[in-house]
Amino acid sequence: MIFECIKEGFALTNKNLQVTVIRVVAAIISLIALVFCFAIPLIGAILYLGLDIASAQDLWPILQGDPSTFIARYLGIITLFGISIICYLTFVSVLFIYVLGGSVGVLRNAAANLNYTFSLSSFFREAGQNYGRLCRMITLVGIALLALLIALLIISVIIMAVVNFISGSIAFLAMYLKSFLVVALIIIGAITFIASFVFSAYAVVICVIERVGAVDSIKKTVSFLIDRPVALLYCIFLFAGAVVLNVLLFTVRVPVGFVPLLGPLFSFVLSIMSVLVQSYISVAVWASLIIYYMKCMNYPAYSNEVCALKHE
Repeated sequence: MIFECIKEGFALTNKNLQVTVIRVVAAIISLIALVFCFAIPLIGAILYLGLDIASAQDLWPILQGDPSTFIARYLGIITLFGISIICYLTFVSVLFIYVLGGSVGVLRNAAANLNYTFSLSSFFREAGQNYGRLCRMITLVGIALLALLIALLIISVIIMAVVNFISGSIAFLAMYLKSFLVVALIIIGAITFIASFVFSAYAVVICVIERVGAVDSIKKTVSFLIDRPVALLYCIFLFAGAVVLNVLLFTVRVPVGFVPLLGPLFSFVLSIMSVLVQSYISVAVWASLIIYYMKCMNYPAYSNEVCALKHE
């Protein structure tokens, strides 16, 4: 059933290739925004620093002796770069959530209705309807994850203090306990990251499919994952496959860039192709998750199928 859902996910993606194109356009817009947001402060910095270029060799002693003097001297440039970074991150976040809401909404409609035909108006309608819910839901999940990380950090500091107290002057015991603690923290951190990533993915799917608010989406996601633990493995398998494919694309693209003369041109072409492939894979992953959830919840489009995953 897992491979069947993946196969149907790719089929659903192929029927709605326009979603892939939209995601590529969004990536291009993000790149343009990056250039625009950093070009203005960079030009301002060049013009301003051009007046101080003769004394550039004196900047390092200033940084070593009194960094506050350097900050006070170039506070305007530092502030401008800071504002640019905040503006860029805000714009990219809004664009990402908007496109995500439209993409998942279109895939949801296409999965629920086999006669659905893609249109830009339907994409923008879904994006507008889902943006607010997704924004609130992602914010809640982010706050919860941040609180969890802070709690883990506090617990780690307490445990480290206890370890130092217990080990005392025994260097070997202290080194052993600290090494064990570091490994345990790395494992716990990795598990927390993967679990939060999977939870967020299903929360997005449920929020869009069920068309419920942020709190209800989180509750339904918790209930869904408790009832079907195999859903965790399914999502991990999907994203692991996507990561492997992206790594393969990267390993193919990098060596081409070192080819003499035509290397940069080939690398540029491969970069464009990799963006297309990455967008296609991303859409296929979301489509597979949507189909998997609909089958598990016995949606009308799949009511005649036996969902073995529902009982696992």
